[in-house]
Amino acid sequence: MTARCDNQISSIGVCNTPLSVTTNGFGKTITVCRRCHWRANQRCWTCGHPRTNHPEFGVYCEPCRKAAVRAAWKSARRDPDKARKHRETYTSKPGYREKKNAALRAWREKNPEKAKAQWQRYIAKKKAQSST
Repeated sequence: MTARCDNQISSIGVCNTPLSVTTNGFGKTITVCRRCHWRANQRCWTCGHPRTNHPEFGVYCEPCRKAAVRAAWKSARRDPDKARKHRETYTSKPGYREKKNAALRAWREKNPEKAKAQWQRYIAKKKAQSST
């Protein structure tokens, strides 16, 4: 059985990467966790490239972070229980929908140019989807 790293990585949890065992020039056995070593040297946790976004507390480089966020959203969308729970919250709490819509209206009044650009992007996306 392979030994695994048990270092705690902030909110992500335990590292759990297989440890690699090497020897130094004097024959001493050294166990190294590749991910923890990369993280200590401000490298990405998955690919080893330098972290440019938040090197002091980040875990991923920018492309890997985007991929991880995208994967998390995809898994959340695929889970029918999460979608059901969200629908129940939206419909069952009194005032929830009104409060959310009031905040959205206030934002649109404060940022009319952003709201217009957002609407135009939405329309363009719908047109592209309907043409394919």
